[in-house]
Amino acid sequence: MMLRYSTLGVVALVTLVFTIINPAFLTWDNARDLMCSSSILLVMTLGISVCLAAEGFDISAGMTASLAGVVAAVLLIWFEAPVWIAIFVPLIVGALVG
Repeated sequence: MMLRYSTLGVVALVTLVFTIINPAFLTWDNARDLMCSSSILLVMTLGISVCLAAEGFDISAGMTASLAGVVAAVLLIWFEAPVWIAIFVPLIVGALVG
């Protein structure tokens, strides 16, 4: 039973250590930034959980997300495409691939 909650203990310990090292770590702005950067992983995790709950195994989700990210970066940086194109084209590429 104790091992079940060990991850929460480690997260609490890491948060405490980083707060002691840098008091600006435990602020609302930093928490918001951490949640925003983790939201993509949350969406992918939920999708993979559904696949695993249906007794399937799919490791292509990470590859598809990486490909879509690269397509978005190339469109934004190399081709200087508008943001709406850099959003919709990777969605279409991801749908075609996966």
